[in-house]
Amino acid sequence: RLRKKFEDEARAVAATAATAAASQKAEEAKATPAGLDKSGLPPMPDAAAQAQLRCTLKVTWDPVTRDYTAKDLHKIFEVHGTVRDVVMRE
Repeated sequence: RLRKKFEDEARAVAATAATAAASQKAEEAKATPAGLDKSGLPPMPDAAAQAQLRCTLKVTWDPVTRDYTAKDLHKIFEVHGTVRDVVMRE
């Protein structure tokens, strides 16, 4: 008889915990904008994206001072290591 009472109580506790967890998850989903984790930040990129970001250098300059070409920038930065690509935007 005690065993049955214990099992019933354990089931009741598990059901209460499951309901609370589902309720908390629903509240977090409502409070978190799409594409962000529960801390409000975008999710961490996967390992390949992180490796690419470690190899990326974003540089800005005043084009009035000097107008660089992709070839110029490649030569300037290759003294610091391998340059795989130079992308220029207006």
